[in-house]
Amino acid sequence: MRIHKSIVLITLPLMIISLVIGFLIESDVIINEYKNFLVNICIGVFASAILSMFISVKSYLVEKRNYYITAFTTARDLICDSISLIEQTSQKNEKFPYIDILKTIEKNYFLLRMSVWNFCEFFKRNQKDNVIDATMVISLKILKLYNSAIEKKICIFDAFADDMLNCFIEELNSCQDHIDSILLDFVEERDIVQSVKGD
Repeated sequence: MRIHKSIVLITLPLMIISLVIGFLIESDVIINEYKNFLVNICIGVFASAILSMFISVKSYLVEKRNYYITAFTTARDLICDSISLIEQTSQKNEKFPYIDILKTIEKNYFLLRMSVWNFCEFFKRNQKDNVIDATMVISLKILKLYNSAIEKKICIFDAFADDMLNCFIEELNSCQDHIDSILLDFVEERDIVQSVKGD
């Protein structure tokens, strides 16, 4: 994504400069015996730059869409595992594989974090990015709390108050609702595109 952004940032000024030079040459501001040759070069640079820019913008938008689908799917997995962990803790289920779920949460957290790090927004962050950030923050809090309890060899059931666990569940459910609605929009958009292609 960074490459496409860089290409657009390079080709846009190049396109504008070549267009301005072409107009200056064509309007006889610059008088030169190689006028036609210079105009043709400027038109060629302008056309190449505009083509490169359009291809990069289109590629950027496709990669951005794929990023969001991957990020929201990973965030959803992260939320489901976190909710499961908290519910089992509040039910004081001793047979639940807490360490394995914590490792899964940690793995998904780092996958999501790497996705966010690789993503390069073009202008500014939007509501979708805020949902991903909120999911990461809540998951990191849960990871730190559980890992701290395990390191200090405190019984997990005694370490957390029910109110705190319920608060986490509410925050996670809120993030999950946002993620589900966004993923539903992606699915509906895909279905519309496929129905148009099928006709």
